[in-house]
Amino acid sequence: MEEKNKLMAKANLYTNLAYLLSDVAYGYAINIEAYLKQLGMGLKYGEKKNFANMQRKAHELKQAVSKLNSKIYEIPEVDAACNSADYLADLFLLIVDRCGQDENKMQQIRAMIFNNFKSELLIYEKK
Repeated sequence: MEEKNKLMAKANLYTNLAYLLSDVAYGYAINIEAYLKQLGMGLKYGEKKNFANMQRKAHELKQAVSKLNSKIYEIPEVDAACNSADYLADLFLLIVDRCGQDENKMQQIRAMIFNNFKSELLIYEKK
């Protein structure tokens, strides 16, 4: 039974993360549009259509995962989930900013987190 509970906990976590990541993707799409407008860069018809399609797909993904979430896992506090999505978006940008394309830096950041912080959910357990 313990193994079943662990698997359900992982399913809940991954479902929640899928929701948060779809929310991050949708937020990034909105930010792209805002930044392009600030630059005064108008999109051509084909580009505008592709961009609108990307935003729509990101929104559809968020909605689909949200429906899945409601069946598997209810997020107790929607506001906390939104804050988590904002946090993940910020964390992704920070890592990309600090690493650029340097794979060594990416591995260093991963190792630093893995080695210096205890697993709270027992997904990455040290052996």
